[in-house]
Amino acid sequence: MCAFHGPRARLLSDALREAFLPERLDELLFYGLDRRRVDITMAGDYQGRVYDIIRAADAEGWLLDLVTAAREARPRSTGLHEVATGLGLTSVTDNLERLVRADVPDLDVSVWRERLGALEAQVCRVEIGRQLGTGFLVGVLVSEEVAGVHQLMQTARGAATILLPTERFDIAEAYRLIERHRVANMFTVPTILKMMVEHPAVDQFDHSSLRFVIYAGAPMYREDQKFALKKLGKVIVQYFGLGEVTGNITVYPGALHEEEDGPRARIGTCGFERLGMQVSIQDDQGRELKPFSVAYRYDSSPGVAVAFPLLVFKNVHEPLSGGYLVNRLYATRVGAERLATRVDGPTFSSSREGDGVPMVDVVTTRSADGRRLFIKAVNTDLEHPVSALITLRGARVASTGTLERVHADSLTAANSFRTPDAVRVTTRPLSGSNALALVLPSHSVSVITLDLLH
Repeated sequence: MCAFHGPRARLLSDALREAFLPERLDELLFYGLDRRRVDITMAGDYQGRVYDIIRAADAEGWLLDLVTAAREARPRSTGLHEVATGLGLTSVTDNLERLVRADVPDLDVSVWRERLGALEAQVCRVEIGRQLGTGFLVGVLVSEEVAGVHQLMQTARGAATILLPTERFDIAEAYRLIERHRVANMFTVPTILKMMVEHPAVDQFDHSSLRFVIYAGAPMYREDQKFALKKLGKVIVQYFGLGEVTGNITVYPGALHEEEDGPRARIGTCGFERLGMQVSIQDDQGRELKPFSVAYRYDSSPGVAVAFPLLVFKNVHEPLSGGYLVNRLYATRVGAERLATRVDGPTFSSSREGDGVPMVDVVTTRSADGRRLFIKAVNTDLEHPVSALITLRGARVASTGTLERVHADSLTAANSFRTPDAVRVTTRPLSGSNALALVLPSHSVSVITLDLLH
């Protein structure tokens, strides 16, 4: 850890004392960070008390959490904003307020690149009592354009690149290579990460050298995320926005991941914008929407323009891909608790999944308040529809529900400017019941939302 001292520490001390009365700072520590001030310091004067808190946070590794919690509690504090900027943190409050400073000119990409290079040279990391590796594991990469850019950074740093020996993804062999070469970082997707942490090899090989396990390209179920943290620790890093830029637009660092649910877990977050990124959520007319609205995620950043000069002119009328429609539907219909689900029906066998795999894949979750049930059903049969009978036990279902479906007339259908609705989402009301009968079209994705009675 780099020692936090000098002018930066003074700036943080001044910002905390200006933003919080002594009692309010105690409350921030207790409610926001689960820490008691009396366990940290008994200093009588406020300045000495804040000094002890900053020293303890830096020494014990929760300094970034302290700054983040303070910024969320006092979003209009320019002092805390300056500290957060110096630490590479970006804070977005619940009401999406932005602090506009008159002394900051429009972002110039050439200046941004020069500044980025200067910052890179200032970064240091000192590890005590832990042997770290420098290798980069290749073989779990599925996003070619992003993986290629990530590979360039490894090459520039002189990191060893380890390749899996076969085209088949052998998880045990991957862990063996991680242990042998002391691999420090790898780039993958949630599905592969889930497979790796659930494989017995995770407990058979030493993977303590891993410092950054980047997962990107799709949302990750909270329970899968928690299990990955349990097995690997706070080394998993989420990237978001890979479809728009050869890199990522937002990042959720490993240090901010929480294994247990709670106020600090930030369930469902995409992280914060990286340097040079600016995120705007807009409606079909290009107007910025209020918090908790659902719409196309639009980026108008200079950082994106560097990668794709024409991309900043893209607007919300661009046709949406089928994959995006599915991801959006799944992301907006997700529960906090995954429920036990059994599927009885046609099955298939394959060399990868094995024998007796249900043709219909079903996942059921319940909202955090227990008032809604989400049933996601995918008919993987490419030619035949499936008549389904859904039976619910242990809950009372209201009389109304909703059926949303992503479907296309053929497997080769794709949205374009000529055929913007070739892959489409349809919505219709559904009569709620503990026994639902419906038909799942071939190669379709269906999401059923039901209200629960208490």
